[in-house]
Amino acid sequence: MPVAFSLSNVNFSYRRSTRPALRGINIEIPIGGISALAGRTGAGKTTLARTINGLVPYFLGGDFSGQAELFGRPLVRENRHEAIRRVGMLFQDFEAQLFSTSVRAEVAFPLECRGIAPPEMAARVEQALIAVGLQKLKDREPSTLSGGQKQRLALACLFALDPEVLVLDEPTTDLDPAAKNEIAALLKGLATRQRTVVLIEHETDLLLEADRLFLMADGGIVGSGNTSAMFKDLDALSDCGVRPPAFGLLWRRLGLSGPPDTLEEALARLKQERFFASPPAQIRLAAGQKPLFTIEELCFSYPKGPEVLQGINLEIMEGEALAILGPNGSGKTTLVQHLNGLHQPKSGRVIFEGQDLSRKSVGLSGTQIGYVFQNPDHQIFCPTVFEEVAFGLKIRGIPRSKWKTPVAEALIKVGLAGAEPFDPFLMTKGERQKLALASVLVTEPKVLILDEPTTGLDALEQEAMAHLFRELTRQGQTLIIITHSMDTALACAERAVLLKEGRIFADGPIRGIFAQPELLSQTQLCAPLIAQLSSKLGLGALDMESLIRGLRRRPA
Repeated sequence: MPVAFSLSNVNFSYRRSTRPALRGINIEIPIGGISALAGRTGAGKTTLARTINGLVPYFLGGDFSGQAELFGRPLVRENRHEAIRRVGMLFQDFEAQLFSTSVRAEVAFPLECRGIAPPEMAARVEQALIAVGLQKLKDREPSTLSGGQKQRLALACLFALDPEVLVLDEPTTDLDPAAKNEIAALLKGLATRQRTVVLIEHETDLLLEADRLFLMADGGIVGSGNTSAMFKDLDALSDCGVRPPAFGLLWRRLGLSGPPDTLEEALARLKQERFFASPPAQIRLAAGQKPLFTIEELCFSYPKGPEVLQGINLEIMEGEALAILGPNGSGKTTLVQHLNGLHQPKSGRVIFEGQDLSRKSVGLSGTQIGYVFQNPDHQIFCPTVFEEVAFGLKIRGIPRSKWKTPVAEALIKVGLAGAEPFDPFLMTKGERQKLALASVLVTEPKVLILDEPTTGLDALEQEAMAHLFRELTRQGQTLIIITHSMDTALACAERAVLLKEGRIFADGPIRGIFAQPELLSQTQLCAPLIAQLSSKLGLGALDMESLIRGLRRRPA
């Protein structure tokens, strides 16, 4: 089979790094199809991807040994321009790739650099924007787009170039479920045109679209093969931070063999195996609490832009765990940024503990409301992890002699124990995401607002974060979370607010909302398979453990 890219006995360590990023890598990626790289955060996936276009070692320097080949030619400094022409890359930090004054100009820029004739350029731009669903936003400034829309825009720039090899580093982290499915279909279409797609991903559904899967751990390849075959080894997937297929895990927990592929098959097989649902458990609702936030007729629009929020009325109760969900561009981030004064309403009011935030300074709520940005790099700026986490203590006037213990405790909570001396800008995006959370937790805010807090985290880290969030709410923390991970929403929240086109589309107990697939589909969302199966069985279970507790088996 013709090979697009190969590495032979490659080892690499970044400058100032204490451990190798790549160890003894031998890999061949064939021309055409989708090859996926998966593994725990920090396993070396991004570094391996950077070798495909020569960023490692010719731009991101360090100690490199071994040989890289692109389409049969050694990839060396002298011919790295060939890699730039033939390989397109979507970075994990996709916002760093955007800089133009309009969506249309952003997509056109790389084509201009290639000298594409104007008529062909216009056609390519239009086709790329249609492919990612941004054709109606082509005159918007990229800075005014939502995180998911920015990710689509970065993908459009790559699709317009149509390189022979597309390297995509977690390309759907900020996309809603419907958009993720659309991108998966686009990638399959590229593969049929003999384009080579190299996909770095944590999400199971997208990994299953790949033809080949390479599992990485500690900088090395620990397993590879046909994706379908690889996904039958549930333990190997879990060890590498990949969430195994839901029905595979469920079937193993139930002591059954041959897991089903579809929801309908799962229902039929459970009936065949004499399983039935016990009465659903009582749903615990937040009752008798006082409103912490009261939002009244909130409207907002960006300069020269359309109205983003339209007549929002909402109460957020003290001590509740609330998930704000909806498609890309529905106004989720804009809404929560009114809760700590980052935005001021065009009209309407936001009341926090009886005080109108639209009439007060940000500082009023800043000590009580912790906010973790969608992009952690928007709030990281210190030279060491210790200083980053301690900064919140510093600005509150807490003496330096009292920083050590709370900083250490915050880092332990997020899984970064012992990272105090590290340089934040040498950490992976997932690690920076955890660092941003630690820098907020250290101040013990009354309210914690989290915008896509599991971006860049592997499956095990996502579960650890969900456990942390549940523990915080048990301790009385008010939690407001924006996420496109339905598993995370179901694991953490008791109530959900669905936004659509700047309005509240639905509001209620998350169990009830996720039991209505038609309602979810209207906001481009869908429940995880386990929640769908539970709903079909008449249970209120939202996760694997609850579902298993609700199943009984009749004797033969």
